[in-house]
Amino acid sequence: MPPSLELAVSAAASLYRNYGRDLPYCFNRKEVKDHGEGGSMVGYKPQDGDDVAIIEDVVTAGTAVRESIELFKHVANVNIKALFVSVDRMERGTRECSTLDELLPHRHRAQKFPVLRFGEGDWASGGNWCPRSRDYFDPEGPPRF
Repeated sequence: MPPSLELAVSAAASLYRNYGRDLPYCFNRKEVKDHGEGGSMVGYKPQDGDDVAIIEDVVTAGTAVRESIELFKHVANVNIKALFVSVDRMERGTRECSTLDELLPHRHRAQKFPVLRFGEGDWASGGNWCPRSRDYFDPEGPPRF
């Protein structure tokens, strides 16, 4: 099972258990199936106008996130509201900013929530907790995005 799928399932289960929010989830297949359930996605089929959060385990070059964004374009006209990343490796993107900052340009108005950031030299120290992620994970109430 891909790590991001486990994160998505865990997030959906936790949102239901802790806040009574029954939110669907889906994930993309490595290869499109033409039998059984078929298609390029498993689980909930996004609909036009749905608000979506993308959950990714590690962002290095951002390839998987870019593929997810492109896939959503072919499935439904969704509103990508947030990108949750367990580990941002803080790689430089194709421009002057990091890969994470390149993903979901401003026109999407999506918030980005890295939990840990590992830049050059951070591996020995255990990385840096991101202040914004601490703000997001409020123990007193449901997640905000």
